[in-house]
Amino acid sequence: MRKLISILFFLCAGIACGDADREPRGVMPKDKMGSILLDMTMADALSNEIGEGSMIPVTDSIRQGKVKVYYKQILELHHVSVEEFMRSYQFYESHPNRLKEVFGLMLTEAGKRKALQEKLELARMPVDSSLHMYFPNSGKSVISGKGRVRVPFVPKD
Repeated sequence: MRKLISILFFLCAGIACGDADREPRGVMPKDKMGSILLDMTMADALSNEIGEGSMIPVTDSIRQGKVKVYYKQILELHHVSVEEFMRSYQFYESHPNRLKEVFGLMLTEAGKRKALQEKLELARMPVDSSLHMYFPNSGKSVISGKGRVRVPFVPKD
């Protein structure tokens, strides 16, 4: 009888622990939650701006209105309902270790997005501008090929 009870105990423990890393039904996976939270964080930052380069502070009522619109668009973009997002958010909020993993995924994704944005901006720059990024004095000089030795950045005549 003891054998049967111990076998049942270990069987139940094995089943319970087998899904320890999985999210429950109705909860979004970590990567999807991280992507949505990253977009929402960027929407929060964007909602503080009135216009490009504007330093005028935004009132809370205007900012909150913008944020609601942005959040709705973000959830639609990710094909997630408000209920599904809130259920997932509450789950991750009540499991700090998993939320920490989501934040780690957000940081990784933010780094990838920043690198892609810098690459795209660099591709749009004229050649002279991109050289100027690496060589600040390149606009004042040329590369000279006189003689056997190339002398970089000789002043222009």
